[in-house]
Amino acid sequence: MGDVSQWFWVVLEKAKRDLGRLAVWLETASRLEIEEFAREYRCAKARVIADYSQGIEIDGVSFSEEITEDFCDWIVAQGRPVWQAALASHAYVSGLAREYQRAKKSGGKAVASHTWNAANLGQKYPGSHAPRLLADAVYEARFGADPENA
Repeated sequence: MGDVSQWFWVVLEKAKRDLGRLAVWLETASRLEIEEFAREYRCAKARVIADYSQGIEIDGVSFSEEITEDFCDWIVAQGRPVWQAALASHAYVSGLAREYQRAKKSGGKAVASHTWNAANLGQKYPGSHAPRLLADAVYEARFGADPENA
């Protein structure tokens, strides 16, 4: 997979960790823009850990394939600086994985600085608690399809 475009990171940054703000952009973006956003997201998360089936092992505990993919989504959602640091250092990824585990165990409260605000999203896109999931939900609502299959 190639490098992730600057455009993608600008979209995430402009949303300011607010899913409602990202939803407004997604609801007005063209079909091609949302497809490109989804492609860039997939590219970014695949660069963090290429093989989800291998999982991540932290302190003797292995992440399942699903949790590893969710963790990679979470890293990308943190923005370009965190993503680049994760690419550069396995130790940094290990630290993030520990933080991610703590957040999951505490219902997301342990790392409030790393979560996206969903308050402005309301109930419009249930289950869309992360940028990638929201992009998929908005695309499906607008175009009746999954952007990964576009």
